[in-house]
Amino acid sequence: MFAAYGLTEKPFSLSPSPRYMYLAAQHRAAMGKILFTCQEREGLSLLIGDVGLGKTTIAHRVAELLRENPDNLVRFISSSYPTEHQLLRGICQEFDIPLERSKQGQLTAFNAFLVEQYQAGKNVILIIDEAQLCKGAHFELIRQMLNYEIPDQGKLIQIVLMAQEEIRTKLRTKNALVSRIATRATLAPLNLEDTQNLISFRLQVAGRDEPLFTPEAVDRIWAHSRGVPRTIMSLCLNMLIAAASTGLPMIDGAFAGAVIAESEIVSPPLRKVKRQLTLALEK
Repeated sequence: MFAAYGLTEKPFSLSPSPRYMYLAAQHRAAMGKILFTCQEREGLSLLIGDVGLGKTTIAHRVAELLRENPDNLVRFISSSYPTEHQLLRGICQEFDIPLERSKQGQLTAFNAFLVEQYQAGKNVILIIDEAQLCKGAHFELIRQMLNYEIPDQGKLIQIVLMAQEEIRTKLRTKNALVSRIATRATLAPLNLEDTQNLISFRLQVAGRDEPLFTPEAVDRIWAHSRGVPRTIMSLCLNMLIAAASTGLPMIDGAFAGAVIAESEIVSPPLRKVKRQLTLALEK
């Protein structure tokens, strides 16, 4: 459908793909912090960003880089377990640790596993997605896990929390855990320049080197999306489909505006976007 534009692939698919991952400066900085925490056995790293800002994409890219070293044992888990015991059992299942009846028995088995892996030269890394869903007992379990360490050698487990903004409120009363956060980063919406670079990068990966969106069209996309990558992708996909259907050689501002009006793709809430930008600048 898009061959007329010199495209051999879909440039604006909403499904994550490492090949299409555009890294702005803030993304590179966030990845650098997470990688440092994991590789140097510093324990806990926190990445905050709301829906559509690229947390999952960054998490998978970080995992991919960490797995280049076979001594890194990287696992993903969701925080959606009702109790801390169930979360612990879920974590143990991810690492193929035998399940025990009691929480204390499970913690003992988990600690033994961490010691065994450390002695074998392995680094155990756990990425917890949707960490804003964690309850108080979940956070306490994470704190307990971070107590497993070898003096002067570092933590036996490295934990990355991927969370939406709501986690800030929950962590306000968790000083014992907050004090263990080695690195943290906040993802903000893209600025206009990064929005242009994102669109150009994805078009190039898909086979087109020449611009397809005029500067006016990019302005419209950025203004309506408010710099949220997922919304940018959605708008570009709809515009590309509409342009291909009508044989339009270039997507200009007027055409972009018409597609935006018809697509019913909602702009992200402005108050939330402003807060994300402010918090990111504070970091």
